[in-house]
Amino acid sequence: METGNSLTFSLVRWTRATFLGWLAGVVLILILSSLLDAIGIEHMQFYLGIGIGAGVGFMQWLMFKRIVLIPKNWMIFSVLGLSIPFLILDLLPEGIVQHKIAWSILLGGLAVGLLQRGILKNFSQHANLWIVACLVAWPLAVLTVFAVDYTKYITSVSWALAILNFFLILAGGVVLGLVSGIFLKRMIKT
Repeated sequence: METGNSLTFSLVRWTRATFLGWLAGVVLILILSSLLDAIGIEHMQFYLGIGIGAGVGFMQWLMFKRIVLIPKNWMIFSVLGLSIPFLILDLLPEGIVQHKIAWSILLGGLAVGLLQRGILKNFSQHANLWIVACLVAWPLAVLTVFAVDYTKYITSVSWALAILNFFLILAGGVVLGLVSGIFLKRMIKT
């Protein structure tokens, strides 16, 4: 295995990188949403996959390349894996698929896992675990964000609600980093 330098894998560093990527992804989503609305593209969700995939993929790659010489395809696979399922489901006629975002994330997690597994097989004999990691981590991260739909039952104070919702949105990055990092650490150990 070619190493980037003498660093070893750290769950804390991985989670931090994933969180920062998630944060960057949220910003990208807001920018893409504004741009698409400005040119009249509405009622589409594919930009969610592009934004989060780009942010998370880039920051994970930056951290990962300090440990092993991992190709930039890591980022590309993150974007493609997350955005293509969103785009396909966006293009289906309305009403064919219920819960499009949930299905998009589940299929996106599977696609990212399959694509990035191809990279990880060069570094671990247990690269197939990455498929499971992504199938578990991505939906759990988004489930954290979906929890904002229920915060109105906790408090009606608008500033407290805003802080709680903001926390839940950002917590998705921590969940994604922790869950995927636990799988990755196991892959590296075995």
